[in-house]
Amino acid sequence: MAFLPLLGLLLVLVPTLLAYSGFRGRASVVGIDLGTTFSVVAVRASQGGIGAVEVIRDPATGSPIVPSAVYYPPSPSLPPRVGAAARQLIRSEPRAVIYNAKRFIGKPAEDATVAPQAAKQAFPVVPAPPGVAFELPNGTRVSPERVGADVVKHLLSLAALHLGHDRISAAVIAVPAKFNRAQREATADAFRSAGLRVARVLEEPTAAALAYGLDKRADVSHVLVYDFGGGTLDVAVLHVSEGYVEVIGSEGDEQLGGGDFDVGVGRFLEEKYEGDVGGRGECGGEEVLYCTRADLVGVGERMKIALSEGAEVARERCVREDCGEVEMELARGEFEEAVGPLLDRAAAPIGAVLEQLGLRAADIDEVVMVGGTSRMPQVRERVREAAEKERLNTSIDPDVTVAYGCASVID
Repeated sequence: MAFLPLLGLLLVLVPTLLAYSGFRGRASVVGIDLGTTFSVVAVRASQGGIGAVEVIRDPATGSPIVPSAVYYPPSPSLPPRVGAAARQLIRSEPRAVIYNAKRFIGKPAEDATVAPQAAKQAFPVVPAPPGVAFELPNGTRVSPERVGADVVKHLLSLAALHLGHDRISAAVIAVPAKFNRAQREATADAFRSAGLRVARVLEEPTAAALAYGLDKRADVSHVLVYDFGGGTLDVAVLHVSEGYVEVIGSEGDEQLGGGDFDVGVGRFLEEKYEGDVGGRGECGGEEVLYCTRADLVGVGERMKIALSEGAEVARERCVREDCGEVEMELARGEFEEAVGPLLDRAAAPIGAVLEQLGLRAADIDEVVMVGGTSRMPQVRERVREAAEKERLNTSIDPDVTVAYGCASVID
């Protein structure tokens, strides 16, 4: 029976060696960033060593970011469409596609921010104590938690496809640092409604710092997390001590996001090409961009992306009411003129949060950039100037940093 001690030794050593090499078996916990505009799901990687993370891409789009949009068909018996499939229907069925639900989650109807935000949506936002609901064309009402749960279910389906099994039981999630108890609980309810146990709740700035392993750095005491998404700007300062990370201050601009830059460029183009801007024609399918005020926002977004990716001049086409094409150009200098006031607003919260805490820029050891709008070179330059830092943490895709941080703490 001499083989029994050897067998016992193998039973101890094999799991240890597998864990050391990064093997985690059949992952049952995911990290999720349920965002206002886009959402992301990530898992601990089965290969690559301890701490490695895989961000899951949607095979239908090839992108790791999933639009936080849900289309509810007229018949309740039909399943909702989520993500890119829902976003494609915003123009044709604007009242049946719900997005920006995170702006309302956990808020009572009388909250001061609800009415201004509700006025911006294409769908009715109605009181539904203790919060609000979104009214669909068929009269059905859905809560922000229901919308969040449907987005989470879609993310879980992507994770199950990626992992090869559907035994995902829990999630590490992130919430904005400014969320109160009701908002945090409502967010957790969305995950529970999707069939998940909430294993841990991180504040979004904390998740971003963890993504870069800044909690493990002995030379880091203060971290500034600059989170600039499609709809809001949040700037937080974290204190790091002996592996513990705490948000000690935050400032931001709830009325400033990447979409405002698109609108700014659209208005600039409207003035530059005034004679060509007109009403909508019937010149093609729904994907045609007309030279209307509304569609010039889409043209502006594409130009913003092109200039952010290095182009000196961005060129796009739109279609006049008479179906003639107009080629529009926007030089880098014109872009900066169009969005100059927005760039000033984008830098302001950095100084405000430092003043709030009685800190100087020199007290900040690291700056982490989060959110798609933080990719803009002009934004990054303003952050460098305001934080007095030459180097910013940008090596992780800013769209997925929060989900990456959530997944990095999964045991």
